[in-house]
Amino acid sequence: CRLGPGTAYILIGELKEGQSAEITGKTPQGAWYYIKDPGNPDGFCWVSADFVEVIGNVDAVPTVNPPAPSVVKLTITVNPTILTVACDQFPQAVYMSADITTDGPALVTYRWEASTGVSSVDNSIVFEEAGTQTISDFYRIASPNDYWISMHVISPNEMMEQASFRVLCTP
Repeated sequence: CRLGPGTAYILIGELKEGQSAEITGKTPQGAWYYIKDPGNPDGFCWVSADFVEVIGNVDAVPTVNPPAPSVVKLTITVNPTILTVACDQFPQAVYMSADITTDGPALVTYRWEASTGVSSVDNSIVFEEAGTQTISDFYRIASPNDYWISMHVISPNEMMEQASFRVLCTP
């Protein structure tokens, strides 16, 4: 059982051989069925018509639109988390990365934001299927301070995560 009608969506359950479930919807072409999830009495999921045996007539079953995919997890890292350099060695840079995970195919729009008020332009990344992709960049540091960097996912749903780091200098 998948979150949406297609192998690009994450698995959220299973229908075992010989197990039955009620079909409550279908894709326009009838290639996927929207069923009551037998493993989750309050849930629904999608199964491929190629792998199920249908008892009864599904012609009258309504067409159901797939769910809108979303970002389900966002993890930010900054390296190093503590940077110590000579005070005359600025500017410096830290490496930042974000792991973005979706539950289906999606166009994800995001931007980097920093405690200094600097933001990147909005960027987008395509997810052909559910999964995780990593985005990375460098952030330029002009002076010692405590900083944070955040990844702000704007669409398909809003989500934000932040990582802090410290920059110190020695005379």
